[in-house]
Amino acid sequence: MTVYFYGRNSDVDSFERGSSITSQIEKCKSYAVLKDLNIDVEVQEQISGATSFSSRPKGFEIMQSLKKNDQIICLEISRLSRNTLDLLQLVKKFKRMGVKLHFTDIGEVT
Repeated sequence: MTVYFYGRNSDVDSFERGSSITSQIEKCKSYAVLKDLNIDVEVQEQISGATSFSSRPKGFEIMQSLKKNDQIICLEISRLSRNTLDLLQLVKKFKRMGVKLHFTDIGEVT
């Protein structure tokens, strides 16, 4: 089982400073501790949330690497997707794959 952190920021300056991504990873690490998980892979990128997850360079890499029982921790829904249809399709796909998806503000959704 691999536990992934996925952080996304669409603002270039914040991404380069690491401010938003830094707070995302800190909160996700705290969440992981509460769930008795350890983040193995940290993935972060600077891209619009309107871009479908699988069309993002890092999102595509994660999708190619996922195996049954892997887990993805993301700060909140808007960091994973700002497109409702894309989000619903991702959740459905993760369920079929046996991948658990967590958001720090609402918990596990798959």
